[in-house]
Amino acid sequence: LGTLRITPRPLNKQDFLTKLKQHVAAGGDANPPRSVVMPCGYALGDALNNRRKGDRGHAKAAKMSDEDWAVAEKLGTPRVNPRKRGNPAL
Repeated sequence: LGTLRITPRPLNKQDFLTKLKQHVAAGGDANPPRSVVMPCGYALGDALNNRRKGDRGHAKAAKMSDEDWAVAEKLGTPRVNPRKRGNPAL
């Protein structure tokens, strides 16, 4: 009855980074699109998108520190989505 909606579980930033590290170590994309859901059910792509929104100042979005972004960027995850239209890095 209805559509199953998968949303990121409310993990703290360290849990998110752990999931991202696991995903990359398993050969996954370091910059997963929003549709990526890990085998455990965690919506990694949505979680990354949510953290990027927090970085842009959205009030209800999760935020990460510069140090946490440095860890993510070492994995190959850019702070700004390279797929987003209007990206100044393009």
